Amino acid sequence: MELPLSISNLQEQWLLSFLKKLDPVNIAELFWQLRPYVVLHHVEFKESSFSFLSVGSINFVDIVGFVREEDTLGILLKNGRFYLFSAASMDRQCISVCDPEFYKQTGRLLSGWSSFVAKQQLLWWKIKEYLRRNIL
Repeated sequence: MELPLSISNLQEQWLLSFLKKLDPVNIAELFWQLRPYVVLHHVEFKESSFSFLSVGSINFVDIVGFVREEDTLGILLKNGRFYLFSAASMDRQCISVCDPEFYKQTGRLLSGWSSFVAKQQLLWWKIKEYLRRNIL
């Protein structure tokens, strides 16, 4: 399943998963998309999870969705975190797309400031990846 790479679309996908209106992620497809990142990001596969050297272990059941856009892989988790991995470098980014506890208390995915920060982080990531592809 491919997700558009924007904070609002990621929040929508997270919310659908939270409300159990989204089918589970196809792990075989995710493995296929992970191929270019295995060596660069030191991915290790286990029975029910995989791990990146820098991020730690990610359980398959915690994955809400993923996106592969040009030289970037993004993995959205149930805890509201969105991990971005570059295929061109060892660069990675973690963006808080939503906060499950905040959502339960307020009905909002993020506070205004946190939403602004998440959008800026994603924009900065897109700029860096564009420069890597086209200039460096």
